[in-house]
Amino acid sequence: MKTKSIVIAVMVAFTGVLAQAKNSDDSIYQLKSSWTRQDGKKVSLSSLRGSFVVLAMIYTSCEGACPLIVKDLKKIERAIPAERKSLVRFALVSFDTERDTAAKLKEYASAQALDPSRWSLYRGSETSVRELAMVLGLKYRQDAGGDFEHSNQITLLDPDGRIAVQLSGLKQDPAPLLTAIRK
Repeated sequence: MKTKSIVIAVMVAFTGVLAQAKNSDDSIYQLKSSWTRQDGKKVSLSSLRGSFVVLAMIYTSCEGACPLIVKDLKKIERAIPAERKSLVRFALVSFDTERDTAAKLKEYASAQALDPSRWSLYRGSETSVRELAMVLGLKYRQDAGGDFEHSNQITLLDPDGRIAVQLSGLKQDPAPLLTAIRK
């Protein structure tokens, strides 16, 4: 019952946030949530402004889809033309507000060989995670065992934080995303 009340409260609060974002060119950088990166630094998503951002939501203890999402992201990273690589950042946002600490995210980034100059992993409050997921149109829920059932989605944000392209599902053709980066 508590979780349902929280979800309803977030949805009501989110209505105002969404209206604000719609009035600001639909930028997710209008969200006021605070995040902690794998280096322990507290930031807002607007810290990514100015770059294309390839973003996905995962959790580090996932043994199913999340490793495949990261694999897809690495494939996208390799396919970006050399002259455009400096314009693109990668962001992974965790669903798991309990277990995915900054230290755990840092350990995961290292184990996945994610270059910290290009990849940032984020953790936030339950409210912040739900708010971002709603803006991205991503669905998730935690099961009784602590794992998450979730949409498999990769989002490309333009340099102003607007959704440029979304790929839904695993092993999707990244061509639309790569085309948007090239323009």
